[in-house]
Amino acid sequence: MFEILFVSLIMAVQTSETSYYLHTRQTTPQQFDKEPPSNFNSSKLTKIIIHGYRQSSKRQWYRQMTNEYLKRGDFNIVQVDWASLASGSYFTAARNTAIVGANLGELVANLRQNSVKVHLIGHSLGAHVAGHAGRRVFKSLGNSRVGRITGLDPAGPLFESPRLLRGLTRTDAEIVDVIHTDGGMFGCKNPLGTVDFYPNGGVRHQPGCSPSDLRTELRSLHDIVFCSHEKSYGYFIESINNRVFEGRKCNSWLRRNCSGVVAVMGEGYVRKPDLLGVFYLNTTQF
Repeated sequence: MFEILFVSLIMAVQTSETSYYLHTRQTTPQQFDKEPPSNFNSSKLTKIIIHGYRQSSKRQWYRQMTNEYLKRGDFNIVQVDWASLASGSYFTAARNTAIVGANLGELVANLRQNSVKVHLIGHSLGAHVAGHAGRRVFKSLGNSRVGRITGLDPAGPLFESPRLLRGLTRTDAEIVDVIHTDGGMFGCKNPLGTVDFYPNGGVRHQPGCSPSDLRTELRSLHDIVFCSHEKSYGYFIESINNRVFEGRKCNSWLRRNCSGVVAVMGEGYVRKPDLLGVFYLNTTQF
């Protein structure tokens, strides 16, 4: 009994360290913890953005993705900030994805009960948070799944190489689309979703991310190390309003036996029976 109470206390402390920020066209950003603000419009499509290891809602790409979405349409944009649980050792942060995901899943389940359509978008460890959230929704609502989860280069260490923790899977939402950009390094190499996109083979170095390119631009060591991993959200942000990335269906990420079937990577992806599986594409530097 004591152990159950102790675990519950730990989870209560840790889940309280996750904050949410609502952004809309009509209101200034509003912070909330468990229940969305009273002016949350349940008739709008809701996009939930989840960062990865040692990041927070203050990251520039959060602002860029939010701004692009609000430029595109009148959405509810919910930014997830789990910075304190995403800090420290990578192993601890990776384990915390289950706690953060369960907390987020309860929020999403409440939204789904009010007929809110939800799209979860997670980068790196954030993709695995989204997977846990999707599974919690399925458990809470009795076989009802989240509409869509987008995994932006889901973290590989401990989830794939080696696989010690459970992360994002293809059954966590009706649509699970994944963009691989640093497979075998910081990201997962193998397919995880109902559809997996492999721009430029899905591995480093993505265009503009070679050490010589970044040194020429006087970029930081962080940029050189993580550039390919972070290209996943760069491609996705570009896909919201500015570019159409088309991939061809292949038998594997190694670009074997590709067909003429084309799917759009990123925001514009539409699920159809023949648009499932692995898709390969080339991109240019931007």
